[in-house]
Amino acid sequence: MKILSFAFLLLFPALLTAHPLNLGYLEIKINSREKEITTVVEINPKILKSDDSFNEILGNTYWISKQKPCTWTKHNIEKISNDQIRIIALSHCEEGILGSVELNLEFLKNTTNDFQFIGRINNEEDESAFNIDHKNRIIKVSASENKKFFNFAFMGIKHIGATPSEWITEKGIHLPDGIDHILFVILLVIAGGNFKEILKTVTGFTAGHSITLALATLGIIHASPQLIEPLIALTIVYVALEIVFLRASKHRWRVSLFFGLIHGFGFAAALEGLKLSMSQMLKALAGFNLGVEIGQLIIVLFTLPLLLVLKNKVSSKTYITQAASLAVAIVGGYWFYQRSLPFIKTYL
Repeated sequence: MKILSFAFLLLFPALLTAHPLNLGYLEIKINSREKEITTVVEINPKILKSDDSFNEILGNTYWISKQKPCTWTKHNIEKISNDQIRIIALSHCEEGILGSVELNLEFLKNTTNDFQFIGRINNEEDESAFNIDHKNRIIKVSASENKKFFNFAFMGIKHIGATPSEWITEKGIHLPDGIDHILFVILLVIAGGNFKEILKTVTGFTAGHSITLALATLGIIHASPQLIEPLIALTIVYVALEIVFLRASKHRWRVSLFFGLIHGFGFAAALEGLKLSMSQMLKALAGFNLGVEIGQLIIVLFTLPLLLVLKNKVSSKTYITQAASLAVAIVGGYWFYQRSLPFIKTYL
């Protein structure tokens, strides 16, 4: 337990600065008749190293058609909000646009492990979705449809923070952006009690977030991230304090179902920016949701053996889980304060 306590002290400062997944949006429009490719980038300017956003992201790379580079002809930069800018760049391909064209986005080499672009390609009558990150930086217009489903499934696993690359980088240990969801699932397992109750609790959470993930992604309902992110932090505080002060609850699965509805809006933030046709959006949604469920299952399967060890080997299991839950409640409280500031500035 001394090792666990020491590890928590090392990670505590990073926990306090946890934030939603670093995410950018891309839209690629192909006009083969005019030999033009329009590239639209939406990104948080805070992750850029310079004020020249076009040159940093696109200026040092080119679309390749028929093994020859296309030429950037013009671009425009719009400020959407303090946390979002939009770059619209036009590229001309003298050799024409037939077959496969690709763009190697070298900019991604300098981003963190958790940053990724998701986007869509509008190739005249054909439409497809994709995601790229610092390891997979090449956009290909002719990517296979089957691969895209599994790309979004892997994206869902990464989003919840259940891949080694989200924890370990070239610089050492790194907390994934999905740490808030990870802690919440762990708390649900701790609070669940026996296996049957844990299954009911986790199933309730899964049902809840699946509902709002689908509804928000499909544009049926919408909730502002400025409201949802503080509420997610509050759900963590509530469950953590429930473990400390309330020994058992017959209705915990209902609470987890309700809280799942809130977390689903957080998951949906990764897909809401895509403007896909219904068939393509359903494919992206199904893959992403599958990935989230797999990631959640990984967390549960990792947590259960640790709880069994505590139960069988440690006489003070209750005190350890209560102390850990209280620490998580403090972190969740800080997240609530930190995430509430943008909402307060905007609406109050």
